[in-house]
This record gives sequence, structure tokens and C-alpha cells, in this order.
Amino acid sequence: MKTAELLNFYKIQHKIFGVCPNSKEIFRLSTCHIYTDKKPEHDWLSEIETKQDRVERAFQKFRDKESLMLNIAGKKQAGRIVKKFDTVFAPRNFNPNDSFGIFNPVDFVIFDGLDKKKLRRVVLLDSFKNRPDRALQDSIKKAVTQKRYRFTTLRINDNGKISEE
Repeated sequence: MKTAELLNFYKIQHKIFGVCPNSKEIFRLSTCHIYTDKKPEHDWLSEIETKQDRVERAFQKFRDKESLMLNIAGKKQAGRIVKKFDTVFAPRNFNPNDSFGIFNPVDFVIFDGLDKKKLRRVVLLDSFKNRPDRALQDSIKKAVTQKRYRFTTLRINDNGKISEE
């Protein structure tokens, strides 16, 4: 077979496509490993490719673990930094992620333990206010103590419509 014929043979193989019956992926005939009765024995190139695949999988596993560890370390570091500047929640051992600012008639509603899916209590947190606000806050405390309340969740959809759950 002449060199030109051989090159033409490979060019034609590069233009012939198939669909794998198992994975349904499209492939080129030129990338197939064609054999008849039984799979050919591994040669030196097959061994190198197998070892390369193994190294790549191990490296990817390492990168995944590294990424996870950096993510966890970053969250811990961020938590430490926030505690340095947080004068509201950290001194009272509240997680800022458990708090919702409403600012009137109290500053924050804290669902203590919500972030860890272990709700322990609901806390109404407020700074000291003047007398009229204090009377309102005391009435809220009394209503909560006597269990004269109900919880309603309202959702606002993308169109601005409010629905009650």
C-alpha cells in the first residue's frame, strides 16, 4: 500500500461516525479499537494509558478533597472574622444565620438552632428603646408567654403575588 493510499484510508475513517449502543455517544471510526475474536493483549501503550487514567482519577479525587477542605476552612475563618466585628449575636452565642431583622416593634427575631435544623427557641432581640416602644414590647412578651399568637408564612412570587402557606 502506498503512502498516499494509507493517508486516504485514515482520512476516510476520520469521516465515518457511529453511535455506541451502550453509552449512545457518537464516535469516529478512526478512534475505535477494532479487533475480531478476542480483545488484543495489552501492549506498552495500553499500559501507559491505563496508568495515566489511574493517576488522573487519583489526582481528581485529591482535588475534590482539597476543594472541600478549603471550603470548610474558609467558612471557619469567615466565622471567626465575623465574630470579631459582631456586637449583636456573637456575645449572646446566637448564630447570625438564625436571625431575621424586622426592626419594628423589635429589632430581630432569632430562631435559635434553625441553621443546624435543631430549633431550640424563638428569641425576640431588641436594643433598649424609649418608654412607648417598651410598652409595646412588653405586650408582645405577654402575648408570647400566654401563647396568643399564630405563625403564618407568606411567599412573594416572581410576579409580586403574595400567597399564604
